[in-house]
Amino acid sequence: MTKLPRVPMTADEFLEWVQTQEEKYELVDGYPVPKFLEDWPHPPKTAGKPSRPPPIVNSRIASNLERLLNDALERHDPSRIAIQRPMVEIGPFGCVPSVAVIDNDPAPGRTTVQRAYLLAEVMDDDTREEQEDRVFLYRDHPDCEVILAIEPGWVCVHVWQRQGKGEETTYRTLESMGDYTPLPAFGATISVADLYAGTHLAPGKGDRAVLLDFSEGRISRLTAMHRLGGISYSELLDRIAEAGLTLPQVSDEEAERMANTMNAVLDGDQDGIVLATVNAPYKREIDASQLAQCLRSRDPGDWRVHVANFLTDVRPGLVIAFAERHGIGLDALADTYRDLKRATGERSHALEAALAKALAPAWQRENAEAIRQHNEMIEREGLPLWPPFWMRDDENDKET
Repeated sequence: MTKLPRVPMTADEFLEWVQTQEEKYELVDGYPVPKFLEDWPHPPKTAGKPSRPPPIVNSRIASNLERLLNDALERHDPSRIAIQRPMVEIGPFGCVPSVAVIDNDPAPGRTTVQRAYLLAEVMDDDTREEQEDRVFLYRDHPDCEVILAIEPGWVCVHVWQRQGKGEETTYRTLESMGDYTPLPAFGATISVADLYAGTHLAPGKGDRAVLLDFSEGRISRLTAMHRLGGISYSELLDRIAEAGLTLPQVSDEEAERMANTMNAVLDGDQDGIVLATVNAPYKREIDASQLAQCLRSRDPGDWRVHVANFLTDVRPGLVIAFAERHGIGLDALADTYRDLKRATGERSHALEAALAKALAPAWQRENAEAIRQHNEMIEREGLPLWPPFWMRDDENDKET
């Protein structure tokens, strides 16, 4: 078996090395990796695992994005081109994004580029940690104006965008098929529906069956909204009307729950609003004191699904406000979220961003010396960037 280098390589060093190898390799965060290697985020320990191509749905989304960008660039700026999986040099690392916009230079033998203006990752559970690290690395690339992180399993597109070098980066999340994001630098407006066209999430022939199941009470409105591509409740009502169907008969329990939710809104009962969302899918209901104790103790016990619903389905502002009302520190809230994500795989990018914003100043003060030392190592040895604290776990903490 080929002995892989155990220190980071530049793109030029990699190209020279790879010509001596029989197998196909790509440079990932400074290290050569067998193409499509499973479960990569760190070198040597994953070497020798069987290779796997990205899922077909990921390739379809990447192809959709590539086509949409090239159609726009052909009219707006032919000096640039969108392409799948180029190798982009970012500092000492060679990164391979799902899609990138680069200079349209068709020179023979060209294998790497030094500038990319858009970098996109179609997320894959097997390589998610590596992709998340790359997304944050992309933010340090001075020429990059747009970063996209696209979820293939549900409707969710994360967009980081800046108008020019040195400008502040803005962030937004698109979670409905009707959402879109203007990309003026590329003459494009990318809609979520176009990104997911041809996938299992796209509106299609199965929509009528989903609407009928909802109308006749076989599935909940939340399930129907998810199966129709993450549409809003108002969009679901519009689809029901367009299909000539009627709303389902609600049970006495559901009618009472809906009434309680409305009363909570009218009375300004913030806990009531939170609990209405948390308890909506379940017959067994948790109350505010039980939920607070689960968060405070980091032990959900028999309430695991309710706590997961609270952390992933309730708006981040309401989650943080609930914790503050019940005397739960944000550190404890972040720890509970991290434990649950590790145990169940459930996650909320919006809550992670909100916790990061709220906790960053204190965390930076507490870890100032470690950050300073790591940054010096970056400059001296070309090590990876310091991982964002809300993505770190105990195992990574020990390795660092």
